[in-house]
Amino acid sequence: MAIIHPDEAGARPEYKVLTLCCRTELTPTHTEQIVRHLSDEDLQWNYLVTLAGYHGVQPLLYCHLRTMEDRLLSEQHMTWLRGMVGARSAHSLILMQELGRLSDVFKDEGIPMMAVKGSVLAETVYGGVALRPFVDIDLLIHREDFAQLEDLLHRQGYGSRELSPFQKTSYLYINGQYTFWRRIQSLGAAAAFIDVHTAIMPPGYAYSEDFDSLMARSMTVPIAGRQVPTLGREDLLQVICYHGFKNRWDRFKYICDLAELIRAYPDLDWEAVYHRMHAMHSRRILRLGLFLASELLEAPLPDQVREDVLKDKRVRELGQDVIDRMPRQAHIKVEPYWDRVRLNVLAQDTIGGGLRYGAYSAARRVTDLYLPESE
Repeated sequence: MAIIHPDEAGARPEYKVLTLCCRTELTPTHTEQIVRHLSDEDLQWNYLVTLAGYHGVQPLLYCHLRTMEDRLLSEQHMTWLRGMVGARSAHSLILMQELGRLSDVFKDEGIPMMAVKGSVLAETVYGGVALRPFVDIDLLIHREDFAQLEDLLHRQGYGSRELSPFQKTSYLYINGQYTFWRRIQSLGAAAAFIDVHTAIMPPGYAYSEDFDSLMARSMTVPIAGRQVPTLGREDLLQVICYHGFKNRWDRFKYICDLAELIRAYPDLDWEAVYHRMHAMHSRRILRLGLFLASELLEAPLPDQVREDVLKDKRVRELGQDVIDRMPRQAHIKVEPYWDRVRLNVLAQDTIGGGLRYGAYSAARRVTDLYLPESE
């Protein structure tokens, strides 16, 4: 990290360039603003690239900068970005092939599953892995199928952490996922990682859609020549909101995923989205995500939705806190524990939701005493 005072980060040209580049398409106005900030004599390329790396948006940064005039760019940093983006895209393509292969294996074994997060977003929202590479495969399965899937993956050459039965049960309950890995020759020294999710969210969150309901609304996406099941569009939007919220919306990539999903699907069934979030007492989590996507990245919300988001005073306050924190986020080594708890509690629709998260947070700290750290 370049020597930049955190309180000055928001006014820096690097942060402004990065914010403008966090989208798949630029308007002429966006391009003019980027050119102006790139012309700033105070711009530090090391800092810009570091920021983009922290926020997980280096491919988008490179995509847009390569359309700018050469005189505005650093040849050294653009060469590095090109190599990095190419390597990550190649890695993601290999993971896509593995996901396609595994989808056939699971089907033959009678294990229903859905691909979620990175691979699906790359294929359906970003137009490919060049703009949305990912580092692991995320799968959602029925909790009751975990033992069968674990045995199957081990037979496929995948390894996993060695835990006692009690530790494994506790780990799955607290985290809702388990990680497997294996070497693939085409990845060289790297390994393919699979995060198997038995729940969309850990028990401290109010997400309550079960696997069967999600599967009934699922769609398929073409991956490596196969039709792979994944979440329906409205369910995907909910999951992105929850995933960003779980991570305290601390990186642009989470907000960008949500904004690009909204742009990609202008015919989203907002009534269904709100109905399901209302049933889970999670409207504020939805509103917070939509507020950030709209305010930071200009996501095009329908008038009724935008009005609903803005009328919630607490969402406006929490959203502004996130926006104010975002420029400093890359400078924060460890966010204070109570700051994280505060956001999670205040963003709940009900007092019960806040108490639920508080109990979960305390239980997680207890389990840290006898469980290894999460990957």
